[in-house]
Amino acid sequence: MKAHNFTNKSAITERIIVHRMMEYDLFSTPTLVAVTAVCSLLFLVGVPGNLCTVLVIARSTEMRTTTNYYLASLACADLLTFFILPLELYRLWCYWDWELGDAVCRGMYFLRETFTAASILHISGFTVERYIAICHPLQAKRLLRRGRVKVLIAAAWVLAVVPASPALLIFGVTRIQTPRGFECGVVNKELGSVMSLVSTSFFFVPMILLSLLYGLMAWALTDRGHSRFYRGSTEQTEGSRRQDNNRRKVIRMLAVIVLTFVILWLPHHVSRVTFNHVRTWTTQLYQVHNIVTLLSFVLFYLSSAVNPIIYNMMSQRFRYALKHFLCGRDWLRGAQLSSKSSFRTRLSAISRGQSGSDGGGEEEKARDEPQMIAMVEIIGDNADQCDL
Repeated sequence: MKAHNFTNKSAITERIIVHRMMEYDLFSTPTLVAVTAVCSLLFLVGVPGNLCTVLVIARSTEMRTTTNYYLASLACADLLTFFILPLELYRLWCYWDWELGDAVCRGMYFLRETFTAASILHISGFTVERYIAICHPLQAKRLLRRGRVKVLIAAAWVLAVVPASPALLIFGVTRIQTPRGFECGVVNKELGSVMSLVSTSFFFVPMILLSLLYGLMAWALTDRGHSRFYRGSTEQTEGSRRQDNNRRKVIRMLAVIVLTFVILWLPHHVSRVTFNHVRTWTTQLYQVHNIVTLLSFVLFYLSSAVNPIIYNMMSQRFRYALKHFLCGRDWLRGAQLSSKSSFRTRLSAISRGQSGSDGGGEEEKARDEPQMIAMVEIIGDNADQCDL
């Protein structure tokens, strides 16, 4: 709703529309009440959900994997996003009479852009990490170290500030006083158009590349003739199949996270591209713009609240660790003993199957034992990389 410096009839028409809109609230009260109620519900779901995600991964040793480090940091970005929700709701309710100052206005937009860029970088990070682990397993042990991943996550937060920094110059409090106060919005339209193009490219280009990576990972997991870990014996084939099934579960969950992010953010970026090229504004076009703005606003906070729900629905290990966190140490101790007993039982069955599957004696058992141990070591080393 900023006054654009167009010429002739277009500029005059727009100034008349803006002046008339300033005489009443930009959004109706029932609409604002509905949006506030929905966003409050998302706040009540998103804050505890993302906080539990961070605490579960931080406090559970079994959950401290390279992929989960990315997901914990992504949860931090989503959690911090909700701290700017009250400011954005205030802006919707008091669109024409912003009274919190220029610094708060600029900081609100800067933080919003920073957290968005950080989310994209984290999603890109864990996708590339999974691609290396599945399609280049020989390099994975060397590249996917926990210390290195922590450095990459810290670098992602630093890099997220770069595309968000222009927001400090683009947004601010309009210096021309309206009949009802001051507006918090775009004060540098030319630079704003450039930033919209950059941020939109920063969204679409990574998503296209990530789609290609997920396609390559899906192909690698379905190509049975090119097993990355096991070749030869029946036991190795079974181990490879079990490992691939675990990896498929993680890839499915991560793909759902990426797809959800794309769907929820798509209206925002499409509207950016569309409305930035409008040269003649009408009352109807402003109304469409306002509807899309509110829809994008709600979807933005939905994207920050939905990830913990996805983890809980699609990751058995996350549900297990969450029960540990919520139910206390006594339940955890009993569950761990039960889990260890179950693992020993499965390991014993594997051993018996190797020694007695074709009637072999002690010599065959001794020959197969190193293969079994190697398989267990590989599964043990990578199990935390294959499920959350």
